[in-house]
Amino acid sequence: MNTTQAVILEELGLQDASPELQTEALAKMAELIQNRSMIRVSEILTDEQVQELSDLADGDDPEQVYAFLQHNVPTYNLIVQEETRKLRNDLKDNMDAINAKLAATVVEVDRSQAN
Repeated sequence: MNTTQAVILEELGLQDASPELQTEALAKMAELIQNRSMIRVSEILTDEQVQELSDLADGDDPEQVYAFLQHNVPTYNLIVQEETRKLRNDLKDNMDAINAKLAATVVEVDRSQAN
């Protein structure tokens, strides 16, 4: 695990979670970042380039996809960094609401088990 991943897990309160849960959370975040980045990329590319990228993505060579993105979207790495930062901030901003919901769920479970 790299430093960025450790920081994200800590910000989400998952630093003490099982390695499986941490891996799953990081995988879901990576998928969200990739989806958000691809939406932005599709706004930059022509329709033909979007189709070419889609065809490449359907293949089994992620290096070809990355090479295409580097060639056709020079700001791709910046886009990914921005989307990573946005997701991290979105998650951080929502942690209070998430923690409140979790606390309410725990209280509800405790009440149902007491009856």
